[in-house]
Amino acid sequence: MKTIKKIGLRLLLSLLSSYAQQQIVHLKPETYEGFVTQENTTYVGTLPTERIDELKKGLISGDIKEEQILDTNHTLIRGNNFGWNYETKFENTQFEALDSLGYFDDGNDFKNCVFCRRNPDITVHGIETNASTLNIENCFFYGFDTGLMINDSAYGGHNFQNNMFMKHDKAIWTQQGLNIGDEIVNGNNIFYKNNVNVKADSITSTHPLKMEGNLWLNVDGRPMREEYEILRTIGVYNTMVLKTDPTKAVSMSDFVDVVPFQTSSPYLPEQDPISDQDGDGLSDEYEGTGDPDEDGIPNYLDLDSDNDGAPDYLDPYPYDISYPDKLPATSYGGLALLTTSLALLPIIKRKRRK
Repeated sequence: MKTIKKIGLRLLLSLLSSYAQQQIVHLKPETYEGFVTQENTTYVGTLPTERIDELKKGLISGDIKEEQILDTNHTLIRGNNFGWNYETKFENTQFEALDSLGYFDDGNDFKNCVFCRRNPDITVHGIETNASTLNIENCFFYGFDTGLMINDSAYGGHNFQNNMFMKHDKAIWTQQGLNIGDEIVNGNNIFYKNNVNVKADSITSTHPLKMEGNLWLNVDGRPMREEYEILRTIGVYNTMVLKTDPTKAVSMSDFVDVVPFQTSSPYLPEQDPISDQDGDGLSDEYEGTGDPDEDGIPNYLDLDSDNDGAPDYLDPYPYDISYPDKLPATSYGGLALLTTSLALLPIIKRKRRK
């Protein structure tokens, strides 16, 4: 009988301990300055979950202005240099003016939250972590130097789903020694008007970056539906090692898979047909009017914009004369023939019409 009582007491203590660790605090619809967090606590604000979806659609369509991102009628936490304790979680909460959220411990969750930078003159990160199992779902990040920064001492187990990153210098930055590939596959994240969508350090043939099923829009807000366009917004800063044929030209696609949505998305605005006057598969808008080789032909009409012998659609750096092509010398003849054929194609078409 005593044994049964002891077992029952232990179970009761265990349940009480478990309950204490699952503390939930409901925040009021007001502004909190210098907020202090506690371990094993979930903070639930008053921001409606559907607000995140409204921001995604409204900012892309233009129905919502950038100054309208924060809704002061709901919970707003304001301050700087936050640091979250172990198993601290936030839901339906807005954050403003975070000079840096600081370093997180394991098991932090953010769901249905808005992170908005206030001071554009300070280099800040929206979320910065060197821990594992960081879960970020259905959140909105606006205007940071880096929206989501994963430090080199971080481990895996992260989950990034259904988020939107808007107007960052770098939307996501993964530092040395980390492969976030599997954590953003089929993520349904939206990258909108960022200078760099992903800055990926230490990505190699054996640790490629995979980001499939996300929605990508360029700095002008136009959807990028082709992988080559998206790859131009990915920064890889390491010694590249090919994962295929060593004689093949070094290309970003050897390390990075960024397959966009294959179906229509409710966030995609209607766009005019894409113009490609030189017929090389790169849009006129993407190639622009620059003339790096100074031959009098703007990039959008020039099949080899930097005049290095490699056509733009094969050249890893098509508009930068400081990067000579890395194509094998034996391929120059074939490339020259291909380039000539592409250049003559419009003429041939016109003759056939006559």
